[in-house]
Amino acid sequence: MKWNILVTVFTLFQNYDGKRAQQFIRASMVDWLTQHGAIVVPIMAYDSYKEQLAQFNNLHGFVLPGSNGPGKGYARTYKRLLRWTIRASKSKKSKRKVMGAGFCWGFQRMANYIARRTVSRGSYVAQNTNLRVKYGSNKTKSDFRISTGLTDRLNKNLQNYRLTYNNHIHGVSPETMRNNKYLRRFYDVVYTSTTLGTGKEFVALMEAKTMPLYGFQFHPEVYSRNQNQRYANAYFGKFLVNEARKNILTRKPIHDPRTVQQVATKRAGLYRFGW
Repeated sequence: MKWNILVTVFTLFQNYDGKRAQQFIRASMVDWLTQHGAIVVPIMAYDSYKEQLAQFNNLHGFVLPGSNGPGKGYARTYKRLLRWTIRASKSKKSKRKVMGAGFCWGFQRMANYIARRTVSRGSYVAQNTNLRVKYGSNKTKSDFRISTGLTDRLNKNLQNYRLTYNNHIHGVSPETMRNNKYLRRFYDVVYTSTTLGTGKEFVALMEAKTMPLYGFQFHPEVYSRNQNQRYANAYFGKFLVNEARKNILTRKPIHDPRTVQQVATKRAGLYRFGW
């Protein structure tokens, strides 16, 4: 029997103010995923391997949020999630296709993990600013899963107007994606953007070639008063939740995710900071 009643997206906690006991998810991330049909449940960064594996076996997808010094628990956990996801996708016995998405710092970790070294470098300064995106040479929206559903109008607006919110110093260059054989074989570069000050090009969005893993250097979860930007953010949110919905659970969830959400949130002392 297949179990796919509720779409559960697990979001990895990060440290608050460097304190291991205080972990949080930003309000914008929780609200954005919930708006598009996900039940958001926290992954505790310092839970044991066994506890996190049990969570993984009951999720449809996970999110690696942006961060700034999230602690060793975050690093250990994101590596586990990516390793389990890739293993499940390659397994002939498993039919699971776990959706995974990384934002900003999470995007950089997804690149570093596959590259087998640190490829996210400094000097891609785009702090608290909106940027345009563009496809690679001879590429269009129909060449990628994540962009194929864009309306023609929204597709043009993303390229013509500054609709993606960025807040980072580090980034991954398109050249690095081409020159690193592991990255080149695993990911396709969907969008690039260019910093306003120095004009340096960096990867803005990537997707795995054969599994539903997506990396955003920008923040589609951040609320905007710009109507076109809200349309774009809503599109990406719906897309990710729908990708998670395709992941069919082959075992009955141990608990109703709504109950798990309530218990885990209370246990964590969820700090919900808005953006």
